[in-house]
Amino acid sequence: MLQLGHRCFITFMIRVAGIFLLFLQIFAAGTILFCAAGAHAQEGRESAEIVFSRAVLLYDDKKYPEATQELLKAHKLDPRNTNVIYYLALSLSAQGNNADAEAYLRKGLEAQPKNANLQYLLAYNLRAQGKTEAAKQLAESIQLEPASPLVGPSRELLTALRTPRRGDSPFWLELSAREQYDSNLALRANRRSQTPGLGQAASWGNLLGLSGEYAFFRTSKWQAAARYDMFQTLNYENHKFDFNDHVVGGRVTYNDILPTGQRYFVTGRAFHDVLLQQGRIFLQRPTALLDSYLYWDKNGSNRTELLYQLQYEKFNEHPPRGKGGQLLGEGDERRDAFNHRVGLVHYIFFDRQRYGINFGFNYDREDAYGSNWRYDGYRPVGGVLVTLPWEIRATSNFEFHARHYDGTNSLAGKTRKDQELLALFSLAKDITPSLTVTLEHLWNNSNSTIGTYSFQRQVYSLGLTWRYY
Repeated sequence: MLQLGHRCFITFMIRVAGIFLLFLQIFAAGTILFCAAGAHAQEGRESAEIVFSRAVLLYDDKKYPEATQELLKAHKLDPRNTNVIYYLALSLSAQGNNADAEAYLRKGLEAQPKNANLQYLLAYNLRAQGKTEAAKQLAESIQLEPASPLVGPSRELLTALRTPRRGDSPFWLELSAREQYDSNLALRANRRSQTPGLGQAASWGNLLGLSGEYAFFRTSKWQAAARYDMFQTLNYENHKFDFNDHVVGGRVTYNDILPTGQRYFVTGRAFHDVLLQQGRIFLQRPTALLDSYLYWDKNGSNRTELLYQLQYEKFNEHPPRGKGGQLLGEGDERRDAFNHRVGLVHYIFFDRQRYGINFGFNYDREDAYGSNWRYDGYRPVGGVLVTLPWEIRATSNFEFHARHYDGTNSLAGKTRKDQELLALFSLAKDITPSLTVTLEHLWNNSNSTIGTYSFQRQVYSLGLTWRYY
């Protein structure tokens, strides 16, 4: 019996060992196959990245057909790579194949439904195809996601898409009317005896404004527009300082996305404005302006503006008010000038642009013909935006302008240096998407080594603005 039991036990152990060895063989074979498949997939991903890198270089060189072919290869190797899909859509759109770009973007969103980069590009793609309502719905869906990385740009896209009844209109119009009180509209000096003959300094009045723009050329990256602006002030107590300004000009804007994902805008502007005082031409000013925005992060809430501005200012009156020439003077008092201005301003927004700050610095050079008006100017700027209850936007903007004039002023016999501080406080509430009511307070204080140019001024205004876009 003992021998029989011992034999059974040995037989049992031999069978268990056989089963264990068989399991090891199956496990080893599976591991080899799994590793081989993983290595093949990894090789595919590495190949896709290499092809993608080559495609990006072609895209940057604007060789869109070649870039598209490389991107299609990368997409075949790694179909779920959203970076490949993003650039593939960009490349197809650049060739006018918006429908194909839309199809790839939708495939990418099937893999990653919350990918805001693909959503944002799809919204622009739909807009380019004239599918305005679909683009608007998609941009609004990005707005509903507080953590979406593109809430800021989608908000700007919504502004472009909101059009009353006419679809995607290239026309934009803004009308504004204000009742205001100006404590020193004549900029009378603190020592009033130094600036006689200016009339009543304080006055109630009205300001009427109109701005309109027509974008006659638009693509996904380029836009060209013509623009007109006008404003008229009417002061009840002192009509000597009633001003009327007309500005006619145009702009060309280019926008794109850097390979690292940042969006940028570059705009060139040219315009000419004519300012009339009491119906006489006071100032004519042709201006060329180049400015740009670069979004340093993906949500557009961290942006920088670079600015260069060139103006020619010619002061004249028709007919002249002074005897023997223009009242504004000749020689050292001639104010005609070329003005150069360069600046850098940074903006930071929080909570879907409900809160924000900005800060920066500008330098300007007034190269006037008359030495009494020639200066170097230094302008630190800053501002704060806070959204209050009931969606009331409260803003405060500050500017300090230090002007150092060349040489000795020929009339005062000493060097002129001005320090001017401006602070603008505003409350704005949208009554409807097209109608806004605004309450503003402007505080202006100037100190100068020449007493004629030291003054204080405050302006209070209540206004209504209507927009069509």
